[in-house]
Amino acid sequence: MLFGSCAQGKFLEEHSDIDLYFEGVPYEREGLIAGKTFLQFSNLDLDLIPAGHATEKLKTEVLQTGVPL
Repeated sequence: MLFGSCAQGKFLEEHSDIDLYFEGVPYEREGLIAGKTFLQFSNLDLDLIPAGHATEKLKTEVLQTGVPL
């Protein structure tokens, strides 16, 4: 899910990153998936949050305000 400034229509190319939350990946593979994503999209300023590493507060925020991709 896309969340943060991009999802809110407040993205500023010079100052914002792209916040992505993902779930459905076993906890022990989340780091591998995040790493592969960073390598594949190394030209983007990504902030990847796997579900297994997210706080309950962040999960709630993402589920309330995020945009499914």
